[in-house]
Amino acid sequence: MKTTITILVDDQRGEADAVVEHGFSALVETENASILFDTGQTGTALSHNARLLGADMAALSAVVLSHGHYDHSGGLPEVFHGRTDLPLFLHPDAVQPRYRERTNAPPNPVGMPEACARSVRQLDSRTRWITTPTEIDDGIWVTGPIPRRNRFEDTGGRFFLDPGCQTPDVLNDDQAMWFNTQSGIVVLLGCAHAGVTNTLDYVAEVTGAFSIHAVIGGMHLGSANQDRLRFTVSAIQRYQVQLVAPCHCTGQTAMAYLAKHLGPAYRSCSIGHRFIWTRSG
Repeated sequence: MKTTITILVDDQRGEADAVVEHGFSALVETENASILFDTGQTGTALSHNARLLGADMAALSAVVLSHGHYDHSGGLPEVFHGRTDLPLFLHPDAVQPRYRERTNAPPNPVGMPEACARSVRQLDSRTRWITTPTEIDDGIWVTGPIPRRNRFEDTGGRFFLDPGCQTPDVLNDDQAMWFNTQSGIVVLLGCAHAGVTNTLDYVAEVTGAFSIHAVIGGMHLGSANQDRLRFTVSAIQRYQVQLVAPCHCTGQTAMAYLAKHLGPAYRSCSIGHRFIWTRSG
């Protein structure tokens, strides 16, 4: 049985005619399921790129949100338009208002747009609130909240739950997906606000795995110092990861660092990239 990850929305153009935006969306397909992981920022890029890449959005069997930021949830109304049977998996905190503090400027709202929150509220019984590791299809899992055990990790920005920026937002809703293949465990990240190392540690703890085959997605290392980058590389090497494909919010400096220190394990990742594995079992 085959599993494919296709990058539909990203900050970098891998396909010449793709629409680029600051956001992320990936399609996970098996013989029995078609799962959309995040929806990008607007829905426009998602719809255009899905058509360009031959991704059948009408065949979706589930949608998963990695967290509630606008650049991952903004396409929800587009995805759910006319669909009455599509379940949505997300953490309860994903719908709350949130803000990012800026220097010499008012705080920037970065939470789920109101139109998207309305879409979530209208789903009613089709909404699956994830608070623990959850299998959403045969062998495809969502972590739920990820424990923050490594002190060098942070959320990657000055995030708050109020416009006055008094209550820090630790992004408890941040979650990742994983599935097993004949090559090993594959982990799909949205932004990894919980930290790449924390995420890998938790997937290893839940699965009992000593190694992880692949890590793909946004890693939010744009503001990471050299120590955090070094510790992140150390964790990736400790889990013997054979394929590391950072994109979206990882940051160009961090990508260059990862490429330099991970060697052949590093892969470029942008709109249109496909990763294919044979599933185990």
